[in-house]
Amino acid sequence: MSVEPGFFHFESYALKPNPEAALNGRKSVKRVMAELVRQPHASPHVQVPQPPSILLGDPQETLRIVLAMAAEAKRINKRFRKDSHVMGAAVFSYPKPVEVVIADPKEHETVKEWAKACINWSKKEFGEAQVSCVVLHMDESNPHLHVIVLPSEPGAEPNPLRARAKMAVPKDTPKDYRNILRNNEFRRAGRELQDRYYLGVSVLFGHERVGMKLTRRKSPAERDNDRLKARNLKAGAEKLRQVQAELAAKEALLQTQRALLEQKELDLKELNDAVEVRDKMIATRERMIQQLLTRPAIEVVDGVLSRALVEIGKFLPEQLQQRLMDAARRAKSRIGMPDFELRASGDDLSDAKLASIVKKLQSFDDSIEKRATLVPTPPVNLAGN
Repeated sequence: MSVEPGFFHFESYALKPNPEAALNGRKSVKRVMAELVRQPHASPHVQVPQPPSILLGDPQETLRIVLAMAAEAKRINKRFRKDSHVMGAAVFSYPKPVEVVIADPKEHETVKEWAKACINWSKKEFGEAQVSCVVLHMDESNPHLHVIVLPSEPGAEPNPLRARAKMAVPKDTPKDYRNILRNNEFRRAGRELQDRYYLGVSVLFGHERVGMKLTRRKSPAERDNDRLKARNLKAGAEKLRQVQAELAAKEALLQTQRALLEQKELDLKELNDAVEVRDKMIATRERMIQQLLTRPAIEVVDGVLSRALVEIGKFLPEQLQQRLMDAARRAKSRIGMPDFELRASGDDLSDAKLASIVKKLQSFDDSIEKRATLVPTPPVNLAGN
């Protein structure tokens, strides 16, 4: 498919073109998609067909979607015809020969950037959901890009120029005037579309507004002036890209620094929390130690009292029994020992009573020994008062 350099054009296609359109070279949807992937029967105009570069989507899947939408449009509207347009295609041409692009690696990289710019512009212009497939051809005179555009819904007009022309002129306008007015609106919409493409893509790469055929109508001075404007615009666009890249780098650095600062703040907060917990633990430990140090139980009891009762309990003479009772009472009054009773009379100190006393003292002794491990205590002298 031959394309003029420096601009793009938009076409729409039907499942089956009407006879008049077919005589004028209009192709069907399947023929266009076959040419897109360089099937031999659909590429007689290409001397040496080369596999295309698929930059977005899948041509086979796109064809399936187009056929399904056409079938749905027919189901919804029985008057929907086979020659109704069901798919749009924008063709973008790069204004330098393929040989130059292939021979110059820098120019080849520029073509890649140009293709990305065309894709992004198409998504904004026609709708991201409508841009279904993008293919780059490098086997004709100029590198060119095919962007397949789907209708917004089954049965909708896929060509934005035709859609605008239909909306601009009411249906009740007389047919002769209606066609003229719609054609005028179609051309006006086409020029505006070319202007948007020029401002959105071409100026970024120093391309001229029109193709070679229209350029020939201008004088040499006008063409030189156009080239000068294009170079100036390209230089301005390049400067703009540099500034945008610098701003993006600075923004990325700020984001990184902000993330590091936030992480440091979190680490500092965790450290402060840990220090606070540690201080509370130290204060609690000091308070417990102070309480243990101030209790007289550490100075008087080290477990000897209960063990002595177990060994000599019921066999003590009455005098020693009295002294043992006195010592136990003194310990009880000083350290809050469990309540028990010791009587001087041997009859009152029965085996059951003594066993109960020993059990209570043993339980208290265990708790005292645990606390006594912090501060050693001297043995209790049971021989004297």
